[in-house]
Amino acid sequence: SKVFASEADAAEEPIEQEFVDSFQLFSILESLFFASDKPVSMAALKQVFHNTNVDTKALKKAIEQMQMIYADPTRGVTLEEVMG
Repeated sequence: SKVFASEADAAEEPIEQEFVDSFQLFSILESLFFASDKPVSMAALKQVFHNTNVDTKALKKAIEQMQMIYADPTRGVTLEEVMG
């Protein structure tokens, strides 16, 4: 089979990661959660942040922070983890 130059180059070049800061992460997560009519899985979140500096640990930390913020009695919504 032939290997085209672009395929060979892509295999050798490191994939450039996009940097997402904590404010952007919070905003993106908030948008995803409120725009979805179903629970958003961790697998789906990982896919969204593929090729970024955001890993599973950062996702979990951001979600925990969001849960604390939304747990405030002055908030009109809560963020809860569900199974399934």
